Amino acid sequence: MEDFTQSGLIAIANGDYDTAIDLLSKSISKDDKDYKSLLYRGIAYCNKGMYDNSINDFNNAENLRKDEKDEFYYLRAKAYFYNQQLLEAQKDLEKAKSIEGISEETKKKIENLLTLSKE
Repeated sequence: MEDFTQSGLIAIANGDYDTAIDLLSKSISKDDKDYKSLLYRGIAYCNKGMYDNSINDFNNAENLRKDEKDEFYYLRAKAYFYNQQLLEAQKDLEKAKSIEGISEETKKKIENLLTLSKE
């Protein structure tokens, strides 16, 4: 059986977001509790400029996820930001900043988005 999630990640890395969305949707249809596939599909939607779909997937992933140390809030904040939902983006960025163990790279990205959202 093909690993749709892994193949979807490869498609995202290659910039083939339509294929990624298709593969990750297949993964989700097999296991609707697979929050990682929802998260990754949200990333593909965001990269494709489909922010409402992206936010929807991030919201669904949030309800299913178990790990508080992931960078979920930053990813959803980015989708909110590009969708001109700045208040929601600000809230998620503040949540992301409070997570222990978040990478330095993500902290810098958060600070950059916070700065942009205040302009």
